[in-house]
Amino acid sequence: MLATDEERERLIRSLRVLSNADIMRALEVPGILYLDDYTDLDILREWARILSHPGHELLTTRLFWKANVAEPRAGAQGVSAADHYAALRLVRELPALQILDGDARPEIPTTPITGHGLQRVRWKRYEIESYLFHPAALERFVAAQVGAGAAGQHAADRRAHLTNTLPPAFLADPFASLGFLVGTKARKDLIPPALNAAGLPGFPYQRFFEIASVMRPEEIHPEVLEKLDAIVKAFGG
Repeated sequence: MLATDEERERLIRSLRVLSNADIMRALEVPGILYLDDYTDLDILREWARILSHPGHELLTTRLFWKANVAEPRAGAQGVSAADHYAALRLVRELPALQILDGDARPEIPTTPITGHGLQRVRWKRYEIESYLFHPAALERFVAAQVGAGAAGQHAADRRAHLTNTLPPAFLADPFASLGFLVGTKARKDLIPPALNAAGLPGFPYQRFFEIASVMRPEEIHPEVLEKLDAIVKAFGG
């Protein structure tokens, strides 16, 4: 059946959302992962590696991931994950998973993980970097950056900063569900001040995956494992 003019126009508009690279990748991969930024992917890869999680291969070599796909509000510029995915489905039917920040568009619901269509999960804390904010992991990271000779004083400065600025309940249990982790942007307002106090001023957030890389399995929040499991399940694992 020949498409109507309206259907042809809708198809053209949808395909404009896609780059040539999008189209080529869609033909090769088991699915597409929508993230806030490429830095999220770098962090997830490190956690999957440390946990020897089967999602590591997906995140490293197999998935088509899309960075900086915005969820624009009405009238704003940008392409939503839903619109991008709808366009991709004109090329090939494939599953997708969107991992939303805890603060992002609360009106967008999460979904069951079924292995079909556009699936969504959401971090319970503010954002993925919130799960890097672990005192022992930060201390180990700072020591690796400044060297053994200076690590003692830098660690003491970092501990003093955390003691003076954070709830004792968090210092006693970094996995605790506390309101400040839900309402505070870790990438801007938690991690940089802690690193500044430890002698690493201006450390770029694009390298925060290096904090993830020195974490031990017992320091990785259980919710991270849930998200890695969701990634595998979403793409038929």
